[in-house]
Amino acid sequence: MPAYHAGRTLEATWRDLSHDIVDDMVVVDAASDDDTVAVARLLGLEVILHPQNMGYGAFARPLLDAMPWQRNSDDFVFDNEILAQAIVGGFRIGEISVPTRYFAEASTIDFPRSVRYGLGVVRTALLAGLARRGLYRHRLFRARD
Repeated sequence: MPAYHAGRTLEATWRDLSHDIVDDMVVVDAASDDDTVAVARLLGLEVILHPQNMGYGAFARPLLDAMPWQRNSDDFVFDNEILAQAIVGGFRIGEISVPTRYFAEASTIDFPRSVRYGLGVVRTALLAGLARRGLYRHRLFRARD
């Protein structure tokens, strides 16, 4: 589970998870400067620390081994790129819904970045559509080297 300034919300989010389908949880801390890591450890969760905010991702290894995810953005559009790669690659997609709790200190996207994100989502969708139809295969949808 990605976490950035999630100290105030982590325990409630953890409790909201459907524990009957989640075997293990790893909290990936995105360089939070609050008590996110301490709360995660109090809950008995494994913690991976990033030196800077790297966005998010908690994908199955076979999927990552098969896709060129390293070519994806290091920004917010990463999620759309990897989902599009999975769809184009014919992988099954499942989602575990967890309520998202945002507050000013937890969000790192401002208006210019949100516009870039929106344009990136449209670009990714168009490139994926072309790849699925066999009209053009952008490097995001080519096999790993």
